[in-house]
Amino acid sequence: MPATTTTTLASLIPTDVVVGEMLAVARDRASLISTCAVARGMKTAKFSHLAAFTAAGVTEGAAVTPAAVTPTATSVTGAPREVPPVQMTRFAMETSEGDMGWLQLGGALGLALGDDQNFLITSVFDTNFDGNYQSATATDGGGAAAALTLACLDLALEQAEGNNTEGLAFAGDAVMVLHPAQWSDIRDDLRTSGNFIAKPEVVGINSALDPSGIAGTYYGVPIIISSKVAANAHKAAAGTGVELVTGAAYSGGNTYKGAIFSLGQAIGFCESMAPNVRTEETALIATGGMNVVAGYVGAAARFSPFLSGIQSAS
Repeated sequence: MPATTTTTLASLIPTDVVVGEMLAVARDRASLISTCAVARGMKTAKFSHLAAFTAAGVTEGAAVTPAAVTPTATSVTGAPREVPPVQMTRFAMETSEGDMGWLQLGGALGLALGDDQNFLITSVFDTNFDGNYQSATATDGGGAAAALTLACLDLALEQAEGNNTEGLAFAGDAVMVLHPAQWSDIRDDLRTSGNFIAKPEVVGINSALDPSGIAGTYYGVPIIISSKVAANAHKAAAGTGVELVTGAAYSGGNTYKGAIFSLGQAIGFCESMAPNVRTEETALIATGGMNVVAGYVGAAARFSPFLSGIQSAS
């Protein structure tokens, strides 16, 4: 009777190689998670914002009347996120000689997870904080949503510099995140405003398709491009928020939802469990094999007023 052996398919997968490459790609290629305040290893993370204090004249010697300091706390609870299963057939795994493309698999899974994290982050660009929302919107003379222009970026900077719900400049350094179509509009505007191209202190342009996603700068503010920026119904100002427009008051048209916000002080990301892979073996002899599932547990939310939308026609 011929000898028989039993092979555990999971042992054929170099998990450390797959996960290592997956993490490297998810973190380094056009990842927006570096723009957030990140809490790792907890089910729910709490991010707090303390409203600005104001000073005023007082009467010397008058009784002190303290005001209670109550930070606005935002809780973010991680939720499972997964890439659809990838199947490695039993036949392929047992007959391959190191050519399964594990690095390519890890890289592809990392891209998918990184894109999903970017989706969660950009999804908060049109959400309110403490009931308020503000934006700079590109409109034409009739109020319809228009292509993004340098003038609209100027309005976004104006809000970041203090024309906003707080009446104060955004805390720390700022960053802009735009949809590729919005950045294409800016390149078009640059071509018709040639005097700006010769002034790198105004507009700095990086090489196209930069893996970091950083397309350039505008007056020193980095501009990151992400295809996960949403395009949907226009978001109107809410609460004490103000919508600044390049033309007439907005009247209609869907918009891309880019944003300008404070690095690490506007969006909180709770990563309850870091990206990883799990495997599930199927019993079919020829077409069966190992299903590889990549995922993580995370969520994002706004936790401060230091964010303004950048809306333009989609």
